[in-house]
Amino acid sequence: MSDVRTIEVKRDILAANSHEADAFRLERKAENAFLMDVMASPGAGKTTLLLALIEQLRATAAVGEVPRMGVIEADLESDVDALKIKNAGVPSVELNTKGVCHVEMGMMRKAFEAFGGKEFDYLFLENIGNLVCPAEFDTGCHRRIMLLSVPEGYDKVYKYPPMFAVLMLWW
Repeated sequence: MSDVRTIEVKRDILAANSHEADAFRLERKAENAFLMDVMASPGAGKTTLLLALIEQLRATAAVGEVPRMGVIEADLESDVDALKIKNAGVPSVELNTKGVCHVEMGMMRKAFEAFGGKEFDYLFLENIGNLVCPAEFDTGCHRRIMLLSVPEGYDKVYKYPPMFAVLMLWW
């Protein structure tokens, strides 16, 4: 018999966030709103991708229909990207985290409520430019996209495995 015993003391410290994310996701699904979380490094092109998606969704909408879209712009300090989205004619809420490197469900719900009851067909979260923290927090979105910029280097998958692992789990 061995004198070694292993005692598990881990607990899921993000369980409450995950539970709230599941509820938020179901609420949006009941409203027929599709939520997408766009993640990437700073400067990789998240806003550019969103602007292209917005134009594509408008171009492919049925004649006489305009897709109802909104964007939650998460940034550490500025509203630069939120203004670009607003200039494209899409409602945008700036989620300024004051230095926090991720978006939690409390932040997400508060940002969503700032739209004042607007209904959406498509709602996007432009997450914090970061390949570490955003992977760990469920934001209540239906899908997550990770934009990988080629000039950043081929080794992102090796250097930031949690980001890519969570994408595989969600898809």
